[in-house]
Amino acid sequence: MSFDIFVQDIPAAAKGVEDIPEDFVPKPIGARSVVVASIRKVAPGVRFSSPEWATIDGDGYSIELNLGLDDPVTAFDFHLYGGEGALFLIADILDELGVRALTPGTESGLFEVDRTSEGFLQWQKYRNQVGSL
Repeated sequence: MSFDIFVQDIPAAAKGVEDIPEDFVPKPIGARSVVVASIRKVAPGVRFSSPEWATIDGDGYSIELNLGLDDPVTAFDFHLYGGEGALFLIADILDELGVRALTPGTESGLFEVDRTSEGFLQWQKYRNQVGSL
């Protein structure tokens, strides 16, 4: 079971998902080569198993990235396994790309390391409880 973070163009003024207009059409994040280069810059150990899937292993966590095959990249997902240290790496990748992300477990629905950590910890408790059944 993974903790998922969904990356796409989100209006800069949006403080939460309720602030995203219903008719909002996200712009592409960027050319595939630029997105991959940005990820490699922040996470040099990233391994691409295919053009659409990559893995980053860190101390106590693993992240799968699903970039899809679109060029330009319009959206992509992080699938986090393990500890919350990955949230900081994800924040660095988002900063490098100049994009924002959606995530479960926060009041706003937006990825913010401090607030997402709370949602992540709740998800971890749930994952651990379900895993012990």
